[in-house]
Amino acid sequence: MLLRVKLGAGGLLTAMCLAGGVAPVHAQSAGRTVSLDQTLGLTLAELRETMPGLERLARPVVAPRGLRGQWRLAGTSLVGQPFDSVFYLRGQKVERIEQLRNVPAPCVEDATFRSVVQSLGLDYGSVPNGLDAFGVTADGAADVAAHLQVSAEACVIRVVYQPRILKDASTL
Repeated sequence: MLLRVKLGAGGLLTAMCLAGGVAPVHAQSAGRTVSLDQTLGLTLAELRETMPGLERLARPVVAPRGLRGQWRLAGTSLVGQPFDSVFYLRGQKVERIEQLRNVPAPCVEDATFRSVVQSLGLDYGSVPNGLDAFGVTADGAADVAAHLQVSAEACVIRVVYQPRILKDASTL
């Protein structure tokens, strides 16, 4: 299955689902292809070169472990629905990427969430206030998670890319 994700500045993201993992999402910019999960670890200058249309957020978004989302790529499309992509940096390097879709209540995004999970080839897990799904990129370098949060006010679909960190069990 092939998933195409359009960038606002004329680029194109493409994701392919592979058995046993999630394939990287690709951004085509200025004639070269860059895998979205491989933007993890890029410097700010490299990210701005790779992702035309990147905008600085007026107010940073705070993420776990003190990360700050300071850059946004608006108008990306995932499974035919509009998402915003936020890039979180630590020490001028990309540490996390989130694709977000917010919809006011009443929330009917469950079908969209299922489409995202299916398109990315993620495995389901359940939590009390919504659904979660998890996977790993085909090269094993990044974790991918999709979350659906439903409240009385809104519905939020969040797809998160972050570096895969494996811990040696003998050191725990």
